[in-house]
Amino acid sequence: LLYMVTQAEFGGAQRYIFDLAMRLTDDFEITIAAGETERNRELFDRAQKAGIRTQEIRPLRRAISPVHDALALMELVRFFRTEAFDLIHTNSTKAGVLGAVGARLAGTNAKVIYTAHGWVFLEPLSLLRRFLYLSMEKITARFRDATIVLSNFERNVALREKLGTTETLHVIPHGIEIPTNYFF
Repeated sequence: LLYMVTQAEFGGAQRYIFDLAMRLTDDFEITIAAGETERNRELFDRAQKAGIRTQEIRPLRRAISPVHDALALMELVRFFRTEAFDLIHTNSTKAGVLGAVGARLAGTNAKVIYTAHGWVFLEPLSLLRRFLYLSMEKITARFRDATIVLSNFERNVALREKLGTTETLHVIPHGIEIPTNYFF
């Protein structure tokens, strides 16, 4: 089982995959892959401390960069060809796009799942950037077996924009773990 995210800092998406990985380590062989590790490696540090395998995708960056994106895609294709993942779970826009395309180009038999932690094309962006992000989501939606969204609003947007079907779009709201001694 591979969890993939664009950055190795410890933000919302990273916490999400770390929590999932921690709860599944007894049942699955798990790898966490991420890029942008030069500035912050907290996700990797926590995962390695917990005995979870990590894989750095050095050229993977959050910002659009044709050169880095092409290099990251090539590295992902090589990585997917050398590993026998049953499931590739991508998180965040860049990891979602490159992960889906990389899995397709690698010819892997792994199921590809994408968790959209919000649709970037809904953010206040230039028309060109909004069009680019939406186009990439539409193209790569065809390469995914399932897409997880966090709310019915996001599901409705995805259906409207043809980013999936009622069968492939799944709403799984994030929960907040509250310590048992919180109220006492």
